[in-house]
Amino acid sequence: MKIDVTEDGSIRLKDVFNGVLFETDDGEKLGVCMRDGGFEISVKKRKDKDNKDNYVWYRIMDGKISLL
Repeated sequence: MKIDVTEDGSIRLKDVFNGVLFETDDGEKLGVCMRDGGFEISVKKRKDKDNKDNYVWYRIMDGKISLL
C-alpha cells in the first residue's frame, strides 16, 4: 500500500489490494478493496443468526455498480 496526500489535502491510497475498513462509533462499516480495473465495496447489512456481521458486496467497474 502506498499513502500520500493530494494537492487539496486529501489522503490518497494506492495499491490497496488487501482492503480498507471504515467503521463509525455506531458500528456502521464500509469496506473498500482495489481490483484489476475497478473496486469492490462492502456495506454491513445486519448481524446473522450467529451474531456475525453480514455484508453486501458490490463491484464498481467502468462506471457501473454491480451486486456481487
